[in-house]
Amino acid sequence: MLALTVFSSCRRHTRDGRECRPLVRVGERLLCREDIPPHIYRGRHGQDSVLAVNRYKDDWVTAQTFLYYAARNVDTAKINRLTEDYRNSLLRDFYENELRAALTDTIRVNEEELRDFYARHKQNFKAEDTLIRWRYLIMPQDYKERYKVIRWFNDGSQEAKEKIEERYKNLLAVKLDSGAWVPYEQARKMMPFLHLQKPYGRKHPYRIRKVTESRVYLVDIFEAVYPGDILPYEYIKPRLRHFLKQKKWKNSLQILKQKMRKEAEKHKIIEYVDK
Repeated sequence: MLALTVFSSCRRHTRDGRECRPLVRVGERLLCREDIPPHIYRGRHGQDSVLAVNRYKDDWVTAQTFLYYAARNVDTAKINRLTEDYRNSLLRDFYENELRAALTDTIRVNEEELRDFYARHKQNFKAEDTLIRWRYLIMPQDYKERYKVIRWFNDGSQEAKEKIEERYKNLLAVKLDSGAWVPYEQARKMMPFLHLQKPYGRKHPYRIRKVTESRVYLVDIFEAVYPGDILPYEYIKPRLRHFLKQKKWKNSLQILKQKMRKEAEKHKIIEYVDK
């Protein structure tokens, strides 16, 4: 039978070393006045506060009653197994994360390893979208030293790059380093007038100079990779590094597990009963 008891507000108990003014008990579970979240009654007055607390109490009784019968009609052995499996999974994950954090700085992937892996597997790294390697500069159409900036940008030397960075401020946007690859569609969102024709020569940059009513655009596109082409090493390099570090981490974890097993066998933590 289900034991449902409603307490008068004057009775006091202690639970887990704390005062408890019981409101209702369902089986072995007790709802104390201290259990009711303050937001249930805060800002309410008189009868409104009483009604809000009673609704909360009624919902609690309904939920606990359902749990009471569930505990008596469900195979708790199965629940216990699932709980133990979940606990073991948490233990493994937490311990593995702690080990990973401790070993992260010790796992290295050098340039030679990266290039070797790329050379052996680059056929597996195909572009899905168009990528470009470019540089650009955007300035107001009435920029005071517009023609000097254009001259230095066209020069393209390291000295010219430094002069632009040091001398010319208030440019609207500038990217003078041409090493990074970016998705072509990302570039087009910034400059919708961009247009590539496949193929175009890669010995010299594909230059675009555009003047609008308000802006001047200077664009040099050095290379393009199209869908189906092999991805450039520099573009895929961060992914390769992550993959190889993960691979090394898994190998390190397996070695560590084997060491743990040998240690456990040495100290008789593992015992084969049926040999």
